[in-house]
Amino acid sequence: MGVNLTNNDFLVFRYAFEHRFVTLDLIQDYILRHMSKDYPRKRMWKLENGDDDPWIRRRSHKWLRNSYYVVSEFTESILMGNDSFKKRIENAVRDNNFNNPVNFREIDKSLYKANTSINLAEFDHNYLLLKTRLILENYGIANDWKTDKMIWLDSYQRRFNDDKKAFKIIPDSEFNYVDSKGNTNKLALELEKTRKKPSRYYDKLKKYAENRSDIDMILWVHFGDEAILSSIQDSIESLIKELKSKKKKSNSDIINNQIKRISHNFFIDFDDIKNGVFVVKNALNGEEGSLTVQKGV
Repeated sequence: MGVNLTNNDFLVFRYAFEHRFVTLDLIQDYILRHMSKDYPRKRMWKLENGDDDPWIRRRSHKWLRNSYYVVSEFTESILMGNDSFKKRIENAVRDNNFNNPVNFREIDKSLYKANTSINLAEFDHNYLLLKTRLILENYGIANDWKTDKMIWLDSYQRRFNDDKKAFKIIPDSEFNYVDSKGNTNKLALELEKTRKKPSRYYDKLKKYAENRSDIDMILWVHFGDEAILSSIQDSIESLIKELKSKKKKSNSDIINNQIKRISHNFFIDFDDIKNGVFVVKNALNGEEGSLTVQKGV
């Protein structure tokens, strides 16, 4: 073979598999940020052209500002038939800003598929989601990240367990977060750039309350649209009012837990994330706090 695959190559494969694609700017600024500026571009060219079969493919579209890279069918076929290749992706190391390794999930090969085409309508959302992930990982805030398709697989597998039910709500992503007290919390992340009907926020929050007792906190990444924030806040208030009215007729412990769960919704501005500022605001009462940057191991 003309290309000797490196740790960095396997990192690119992982992110491209899990998020359907990667872009050169994200590779340069986050995944391979310690390398020289020209290295990522030259390396991507090598991965596409340095062997008889390409490891990745560069794609572009007239509607998109940036080109992007997807893993090739050849890479998928190697992964499917070679456990050592899978291990190399799993063992690829990416250090955060404090020289500590980012924790990744184990790979399920059934989800690692080559994406020969991308849904352009979802491109911007997926790009922003991956950028959010990379920044939160770099600051030690996020570990063990799950994409929506990874969560979906978990939900599907739960159906075969007699004491568990499938998830009724699949967030954009989930990750583990260690707070200032050292407690590990599971966060659901919702990236909200497009305004939706208020009823959709209400239905989503109700499903979180009733079906996702494993979630400790819901983090809404927003882009400054006050109408979106107001709709989410109004939905939380309406849902809590409804739950309180049910307390006299239902198990009060269950209802109290649902109210507590739905009270742990927080807003964070995407611009703040980009600037390394992690102030969060409680969606119910407006109280501010901040996500804890983990500098230790």
